[in-house]
Amino acid sequence: MQSVKDIIQQCHDQRRKDLQQRETIVSPTLHGKNPYHYIVYCARQHPLLLHDLEQADISFMPIGQAPFDQGPAYCGGSRLLRRQGTLNWEPRRWFSSWGIQVYTGTPSARDGANWHDIEFTYRAIRDAPDAVVTCVDALVNAVMNPLLTLLKDGGLRFSCRVPDYLHPNTTDAKEYIHKHLPDIDHHRDRDVYVKIIGDKGYTRWDARYEILTGSLSNPPIISKDVLFAFLDVLRELLHEPAPASELDLTDEALVDTQDFDDFDVIESLETEQVVNESLLAVQRGELSPIGIKRPRPLLEKVKHTAVEDERHLSEREAHILGIITGSMSTEKKREIEATFLDTAPIWINANTTHDADDAERYYEEQGVSVGRWKPRNYRWEQAEWIPITERMQNPFARGNVCEDAKRCDALAQKGGDPHRSICPSCPVYDACQARGYLSQFETLKEKQVIVSDIPNLFLDRRYAALVDALIVPDRISIINDSESQLMKLFSEHHLSTEILEGWLIHWSSAALGQFAKTLLNAIRITDSQHGDIAKRIRTVVQAFERLENSIVQQMCQVNCTDKAGNTIAIDTDSAILLGALDISTLKNIEKLPNVYRDSEWTLWHQLKTFFAYYTRDMDAPMFVDDGILRFWLPPRIHQKIQKLVFISPAFSEDGFKKVFPEETVSVRRVEPQETSLSGNKVFQLRSAPHISYAIANYEVKWDVFSLSEIARRFFRGIYQEMKQHPDRNQVVISSTSTRLMLKNVFDKIVSYHDLIKNTPAHPEDLRTHFEAADVYYDRINVLQSIFEAADVVWIVGTPYWPPKFIWEQAKILFGNQAEPLNYNLTMNPYQFEDERIQELYEQNAIGTLTQIVRIAGFNKASGKTLILNTPLRIPSVTDAPETELFDWEDFELAGGLNELSETIRIREKYEVEYASMDASWNRKRVEYLLGVSKAQANRILMRLRGGKLERTPFHVQIFELLSDGQKTTSEIVEAIDGNPGAIKNELTHLVEAGEIVRIQRGVYTLA
Repeated sequence: MQSVKDIIQQCHDQRRKDLQQRETIVSPTLHGKNPYHYIVYCARQHPLLLHDLEQADISFMPIGQAPFDQGPAYCGGSRLLRRQGTLNWEPRRWFSSWGIQVYTGTPSARDGANWHDIEFTYRAIRDAPDAVVTCVDALVNAVMNPLLTLLKDGGLRFSCRVPDYLHPNTTDAKEYIHKHLPDIDHHRDRDVYVKIIGDKGYTRWDARYEILTGSLSNPPIISKDVLFAFLDVLRELLHEPAPASELDLTDEALVDTQDFDDFDVIESLETEQVVNESLLAVQRGELSPIGIKRPRPLLEKVKHTAVEDERHLSEREAHILGIITGSMSTEKKREIEATFLDTAPIWINANTTHDADDAERYYEEQGVSVGRWKPRNYRWEQAEWIPITERMQNPFARGNVCEDAKRCDALAQKGGDPHRSICPSCPVYDACQARGYLSQFETLKEKQVIVSDIPNLFLDRRYAALVDALIVPDRISIINDSESQLMKLFSEHHLSTEILEGWLIHWSSAALGQFAKTLLNAIRITDSQHGDIAKRIRTVVQAFERLENSIVQQMCQVNCTDKAGNTIAIDTDSAILLGALDISTLKNIEKLPNVYRDSEWTLWHQLKTFFAYYTRDMDAPMFVDDGILRFWLPPRIHQKIQKLVFISPAFSEDGFKKVFPEETVSVRRVEPQETSLSGNKVFQLRSAPHISYAIANYEVKWDVFSLSEIARRFFRGIYQEMKQHPDRNQVVISSTSTRLMLKNVFDKIVSYHDLIKNTPAHPEDLRTHFEAADVYYDRINVLQSIFEAADVVWIVGTPYWPPKFIWEQAKILFGNQAEPLNYNLTMNPYQFEDERIQELYEQNAIGTLTQIVRIAGFNKASGKTLILNTPLRIPSVTDAPETELFDWEDFELAGGLNELSETIRIREKYEVEYASMDASWNRKRVEYLLGVSKAQANRILMRLRGGKLERTPFHVQIFELLSDGQKTTSEIVEAIDGNPGAIKNELTHLVEAGEIVRIQRGVYTLA
């Protein structure tokens, strides 16, 4: 370490430096509860993982960017007494953080040694450098690993842990060495030389600070006696306390800052309109509409020519056909399904009861016979409360299709076959084959077309047995998915530590037991810095490849004892028949070991397939959440399916084709002959996406979510529109944070996340899936009643998802590509550096907006107005004839919706004129059109004329101006581009020459 004397010179130099913070670096984790790695610049050239600080028992909080370089407003209270780590603060805080503050005292204690920071102020270094040098030098030499930091204002900080001591949190105690200022009235005013921060305190660490020696994660330990022995020597030299009569003997009580609502709730938008001189100039006719400063347009209307005739879709030869429908109504999408029927029957396997009822009702109205697949738990909630003896006397009376649904589903999840082990002994077995669950396998075979809302029904090997039982030659399979997420074509797989622990118990000395033990060790590593879970699991699979046959065999068997007391390894169904396993109750079934029924598709096969497809560990979609290993496998079309049709409102054409690289794929865009928006008026913003982070701009106001300036303009305009037209029923859709902020302003403001259907598609959790989806539809039914009554619907801002959600999708879709993924992004604007990930985010947003437009009823009702404040291209909306693209400046010029169309038309006329501008234009027209100065207009014309602009002499310009009549000096100076003094000199010269006449002071005319 350099000498302390040299460090003192650095302190002086620091005062003259312009120091900057550095933004926290965020990247996705591969392991653990926290979805992100945060690398924080706690000091210059010292970036640290927050995980490392947690491992060092350091309590910390995020801070914002200067001037908001403090912690959140709710960082005090009980937080001062308990350790705070990464998960104690919302991810948005870390995404917008520029450093940290470390809690001193007990929250950052280790083994009874409490954290203390001793800060030597620049005033002490300036006034008594030798004394400070002596003290700091003694402290540094007293420990093995000194932690000395140069503060941003030129001071020094010595950080340490002190065993069995906690420095009090009072002003006199904290300001340990100071000089009293008797000339100042307030007795607390003083020059502070040394501060000791201990109990209930915190100190700042960011890139403006420089660690001179030591490590933040490893502060020294020093005894109280040694610490104060050196500090007290300095205290004797510098300390000048106030006279006893002036001392305030009461300690300062710490304000207990309680947690509070993290939103700046806005009670009213009744504020004075911001006066914009440019808008007023346009309204006065002094400036063209395009002379106003506007954001750069990102969107323009495109006329699609490749629109398919929906009557000939079924004639395509491709193995897989993708159909993009835009925001069509559900009924219209059913019409597209029907083009594949040719009046033949259809089988519907819907994702939810609501979807199935809707489809069945539609086809019955069309006179089409519908066969409908119903899972075992279909309407089970209607029957389960009835005593079993009563149910068995009149089976399926409540619309249910199985009288023992819970046991059957539980056994199937454990790897058993209810058809073999439960159904044959069921009292209503014959009735079930005639009209219950089992009857479907025969009655549905005659159907020509299968339609499902489950995206990966025909693509997931786990559904193979069901598809095998129902697929017949020449049958067309249709997936009609409303969510537009290509990742849902991939199958998600789960492996719980509970299953691995079961294998470890039942196969402890066998290959499967050793494999399970090694997997458990790999999954349970909690060090997020070394959280490459895909790499660890790949290594385990490679290590056990020589035992593959044994592992696969044991995954399909239970290791049990027969009635004779012999240990046998057999499949679950055989063990049940032998009486080795008891399935008489649901609880007994839940205790059974987990096995795989398909010996060619076990966990082993799934992992091998995963690692063969995703060869790069960093980009492989494998995660551990709460002890559950999650990973995804690519879609593989069932071998018996001859034609698969995928209908979706807004998926990416290129992305869809890349999902099936080995198949013949055709993608077609279909729109109804009558546009889905017919009879409605649509306005769409053409610039700036304005996601929720731009609407609720937390980077401007660090403490709470608060409306940004552009958001205030949006909502002020909407509010004024509502006031002007109280007879119109208007609904606003925006982000959750905006809804919370404006809930007291707008009667009807809905979060777009309330309108997004986001249900899982795990075969092992279909019951929960159905129930969750039906809750979604119940919520939508309530909201649709609001939309049906609405005259105007505003959608403000672009839907947003946490980066983890997008990163996960990117890994699934692009993790196998040759080019590695780049996960870097900026939060405001929300922009991913990797074009693939950015496009994926936009596709998600487009899909959601398309779904919202459909739910809001614009494809069924007429006479409504939709305003979309997002520039993303929405299929069947953006390019529809009813849609007009606008800037918010157009809305402000128009003063509301009534005149908006005319304002847009006028602005477009001027844009056409601007596009035709050439060298023949005069300067005044350029000034008027573009709102530029004379000099700027001349420069524009000079560029158009391809050279230096020929300047017209002053006297010629003056004669031309006066030919229209008398002019004042100011009018002449304003009209001529040149030095005002030179123009006035020319006027004097022309008067003296008798060529013009001065009528009165400052007024001229031709002679």
